[in-house]
Amino acid sequence: MPIPRVVSPRELSDDELDRYVLVRLSMAGVDLSVLPLNDPGAPVDQLRVLRSARDFLRYELHGVSQYALDPLDGPPAFYPSALTALLEDRKASASD
Repeated sequence: MPIPRVVSPRELSDDELDRYVLVRLSMAGVDLSVLPLNDPGAPVDQLRVLRSARDFLRYELHGVSQYALDPLDGPPAFYPSALTALLEDRKASASD
């Protein structure tokens, strides 16, 4: 069985990306059909959601996928100063 070729989102048509986005949203329980199709007066409509998702997939996804999480960094905190000493000690002991 041949291995399928990996396709960049930039190679896909708008219709193909729209189908992908709609399937992923429906799997997450999001129903875009409750939004108006195209209403400039509405805060959001189906066409703007799909356009935004296509733009994200085509232009932002590569940058997000290249993000490398540093396992020695702590989680985001409201008061990071309380964690600073702990994180510094953890990094220092890891480098020894």
